Amino acid sequence: MTSETTLPRNGDGGPPRVALIVDHPLRDLAGLVLVAQELCRRGAVCHLVPLNLQEGEIWSLQPDIVLLNYFRRNNEGFARRLRATGIGYCLLDTEGGVWDDVRTYTDLLWSDPTLLRDSTAACIWGSHLADVLIREGRFRTEGVSVTGCPRFDFYAPQWRAVLNHQFSVMELTGRPQVLINTLYGTVNSRLFSKEANADRLERVLGWPKSRVDNLVTKESAAIEAVLAMAGKLSRDFPQVDFVLRPHPFESPDLYRKRLVDFGNVYVDGEGPVQGRILTATAVIQRSCTTAVESVMAGVPTLSPQFVPAPSLNPMVEAVSDPCDSYADLAARLTSILDGRYAQPPARRAEISRVVHEWFHVPDGNAYLRVAEALSSRWGRRSAVDRGLCKRYLYGFDSRRRGLGERVARQIRYAGGLSPSWSFSKLKVVPPKQSDVKEFGSEDASTLLQRIQTAEKAAGGNPQAIRVETALERGDYRHGFIGQAVTMSRG
Repeated sequence: MTSETTLPRNGDGGPPRVALIVDHPLRDLAGLVLVAQELCRRGAVCHLVPLNLQEGEIWSLQPDIVLLNYFRRNNEGFARRLRATGIGYCLLDTEGGVWDDVRTYTDLLWSDPTLLRDSTAACIWGSHLADVLIREGRFRTEGVSVTGCPRFDFYAPQWRAVLNHQFSVMELTGRPQVLINTLYGTVNSRLFSKEANADRLERVLGWPKSRVDNLVTKESAAIEAVLAMAGKLSRDFPQVDFVLRPHPFESPDLYRKRLVDFGNVYVDGEGPVQGRILTATAVIQRSCTTAVESVMAGVPTLSPQFVPAPSLNPMVEAVSDPCDSYADLAARLTSILDGRYAQPPARRAEISRVVHEWFHVPDGNAYLRVAEALSSRWGRRSAVDRGLCKRYLYGFDSRRRGLGERVARQIRYAGGLSPSWSFSKLKVVPPKQSDVKEFGSEDASTLLQRIQTAEKAAGGNPQAIRVETALERGDYRHGFIGQAVTMSRG
């Protein structure tokens, strides 16, 4: 399961350091721990960095390279600052195959074509998207690698035990469990209001108001349809436990409030989705990527066509069993529960095509391909401009600030105070972390232990890897107090 290629040393004579941006821990942390372990084996030190704290973290950690979770307009300025400091940047997209059309994806990419082509590496989920990006000249051909996505590695047999451990409803009751997945984060966000999300789509991404209004209307209608469907399923299948799992960025409160009277419907977004899918009898979703994840896991997935799709994803619909009405959905679910369900040969062929074109090879080795893409293209790296990193850390960039903050920034910088020093509280106040984004060294350590247990079960001999906070390890410069987790060879 491993490769022993060693990365070159950095300009300081120590091991190369890689920062991996963690967007949503429930979804992304396990796959990134898998990648980080492999990079550590190759000689690197890896920092797992929360997305919403990435600027302060990166300017203090000053790694050699950053593995970004996407190349979109909202982090284009950050990428320019990375390039200015000499810190390399690579792509491992968190949503690299979840698009109704390739154009939807490319329209979100950085507007500066040189910034894209200056990237050290781009790890693309599947060959179809990679071919388009190369054909359009978005990236240098030699910079693109088709890798798959490491978070899907856990559907491969050798890794299933890693995330198939959560305390699920099925384990509690011994009854069949059917998973209902939703993805309506614009209207039902757990982080921002509907109005704030709509404003961001218009202001940051440049969507016309009519398109935003259409999305909001469709998401609202879809939520109502899903709630009605869940209620009917509860009544018609009392022998089944239904787990409604909101998208990681959705709030569960609306669903809990509306479904409180249905005793066999559970609203639960805890734990990684892989564990839920692996313990499910069936998955019900509408144009959600978990349909592809379900077929990777060998779990039947049903698509209720009577639920509106705010964004119709052809590839997801192609691998799902379409149900034109509630009666049709109930009949398909009955056949699954009775053991009579069988996919038509044409759909099996379509599943194979979609997975190959958009998700590459579901062999559990995407993490190896990502690590190889980084290590093989590392090459000769320019020295990191630590002085410029320090100026960015203290806020000396083009972002607007009030006079009071500009003065405070100058005093902190000149006086050698922490960039997080609060003059009103006379102490360092670390940046606040959102609950949904929070993870720590214990989370990464637990995942690593499970990964290494799976390796041993497959006959491997994993190396010792240390997991500790970057603060405990002394990785931060200039008095910054952050929340990154560091992995290194023990």
